[in-house]
Amino acid sequence: MIYDHILNAEKYYNLHPLFEKAFQYLTKNDFSTFKPGKYQIEQDSLFALVNNYFSKDIDESFAESHRKYIDIQFVISGKERMGFGLIDDFSHETYDSEKDLQKHTGKLNFVDVEKNRFIIFFPNDIHMPGLQIEEPEEIVKVVVKVAV
Repeated sequence: MIYDHILNAEKYYNLHPLFEKAFQYLTKNDFSTFKPGKYQIEQDSLFALVNNYFSKDIDESFAESHRKYIDIQFVISGKERMGFGLIDDFSHETYDSEKDLQKHTGKLNFVDVEKNRFIIFFPNDIHMPGLQIEEPEEIVKVVVKVAV
């Protein structure tokens, strides 16, 4: 997991062949004009999910991981809490290859993520995004999915 400000994105270009393109997509677009949905960047190997929702209580969420994609979660507006942890420290449910989703249970750590901050979740990182900090808050977030 990596947590940083979008102004530091260039530091991470060398971690994956598609990270430069992913971060340029995040920095060069005005997402206030985007409707929620899926946006192709480079076929199935790189795409963005624009989300608009209200943060929720931890009891309404679940911890997850993905095997086929790395998540770059970039908060456009609002502030949310994200849970995270290492996959080896959690119990696992059956992996759903169609959804690229595996649910987990275990003890999470937390970080509060606000506008212009991003988190990169790799396949070995458990994550539980979209959590409220105190009260539910409207969040606009872009999740760029980068094929492993």
